[in-house]
Amino acid sequence: MTACDRGTVLELLLQDPAVADLDPVVCAAILDRFGGRATVGFAEAAAILGMDRKTLRTHVRCGNISYYTLGGIDRVRRAFGPRDIAAFYCRRRTVEPPIAPAAPRRGRKRKLEGFMAAREDTGISNRPRARDGSLTKPAIPFG
Repeated sequence: MTACDRGTVLELLLQDPAVADLDPVVCAAILDRFGGRATVGFAEAAAILGMDRKTLRTHVRCGNISYYTLGGIDRVRRAFGPRDIAAFYCRRRTVEPPIAPAAPRRGRKRKLEGFMAAREDTGISNRPRARDGSLTKPAIPFG
C-alpha cells in the first residue's frame, strides 16, 4: 500500500459512521499495524487490540467484533479488516462520570475493643502495682 493509498484508506475509514468518534491518530496507528495488508489474522488482531487471543475469541463468539470468513468446510479462518478493529475499538471506549464525594457513614460509634476497653471499664491504670495488687508510689522525677 503506497502512501497515497494509505491516505485514501484512512479518509474512507474516518468517514465510516461506526468509526466517526475515533481519533484519527488511533485510526492511523491501526492502519500502520496492518502493514499494507487488507486483513490480519486472529493473533495479529489480538495484538493490535492489546488482548489475548482467547479474549478476542470470546468477543467474536458474543458478536462484539465483526470479521471475514476465509477457508472451507473443514477449517474456517477468521480475518479482521481495519474497519472491524477500528469499530470494535470505538465501541469499547468508555467515559466514566466524575466520582462524587462519598457521603459520611451513618451508624453507631465504635467502642474501644479488647484490652483498651477492659482497662477503661475496670479502672485499671498504667501505674505499676505491687504483688498484693495495691498501687505503688509514682516514680519521682530526677531534677
